[in-house]
Amino acid sequence: MDLIEFHPHPDSEVTKLKCAYVDGYNIIIGIDSKPGKYIYFPTSSTINPQLLSFANLYRHSERNSNPEQAGMFEDNGRVKAIKLRGCISEGFLLPVDILCNWIVTNTNIEIPEVELKPNLEFDSIEHNNKKIWKFYKWSWI
Repeated sequence: MDLIEFHPHPDSEVTKLKCAYVDGYNIIIGIDSKPGKYIYFPTSSTINPQLLSFANLYRHSERNSNPEQAGMFEDNGRVKAIKLRGCISEGFLLPVDILCNWIVTNTNIEIPEVELKPNLEFDSIEHNNKKIWKFYKWSWI
């Protein structure tokens, strides 16, 4: 994959969001997002409910590990294309450190950095030949 660059939201009045291209798709992210490793979830994928809770990404805050925080995901955890101020976001990006922290919290197993390669596509995480979680893909940005 080519180097992914951030670019401003097309609406100059939008100051809390920016965009990135992943596999040709436009993804809208928070302005404070930094270059690094991210998990890319395309539209129509479903994110593991325990991960959404851990990362406080549910819209209904009582489902989150911190009920004081609310996210943008409905209870079904489905990634949808959404239009934000005239620009469509075609997926979701999650910092890989959130995934790694969640795995350590649940299993006490750390993923060696060498296993996290750019463009590695996966739909699950396994440990001792047991499928534990379902995902899609992560990429460098």
